[in-house]
Amino acid sequence: MQVNKVNYTHKIKSRTKKTGIVIHGTGGGTVDGAIASFSPTGVSVPYIIDRTGNVYKLYDEALDHWHAGANFRDISRKTIGIELVNWNHLSELNGLYYSWTKKLIKKEDVVQAPKAWRGFTYFHNVTKKQHKALCELLTYLCNEYKIKKELTREFNPDKIKDANWSGICFHSSFHPDKTDFYPMVIDKIQI
Repeated sequence: MQVNKVNYTHKIKSRTKKTGIVIHGTGGGTVDGAIASFSPTGVSVPYIIDRTGNVYKLYDEALDHWHAGANFRDISRKTIGIELVNWNHLSELNGLYYSWTKKLIKKEDVVQAPKAWRGFTYFHNVTKKQHKALCELLTYLCNEYKIKKELTREFNPDKIKDANWSGICFHSSFHPDKTDFYPMVIDKIQI
């Protein structure tokens, strides 16, 4: 797996023990857009995977970082955040699909949920190259930090908040308001 280093200034210098990984969707279409959104908010993740499967590393993943949300600071401290470049949930109008910014998304890049998930039915897919890169990165991080190779796909905040939890989850697995992307767009995490 090739990792591209990004010149990014991460303000938090303390290291924390990592026991899990949280997968996010950027809600945008580019790595640069995701990075630009970090600076004003203080939110950040050490890894971003673009739609062609390129992995970008912003800083040392062992550093503390804020990515889980204000009410989930303990989860941020103990996990490593990974962003997938993805428009997340989409709106449909007359057979066309749009991001929250009104960007037209190609029909072949749309996944329809079998039933509405958190109020949405259509989602931007995760590309095969993204999926492959994600699996490779997860394998590396799980081995490096002795993180359990178990995925919590469903909403289960009590499990993930537990001090003994170790594994992989989605932002929506513990945050009730997040629709980063439909968890089922990732068929199977292979690690």
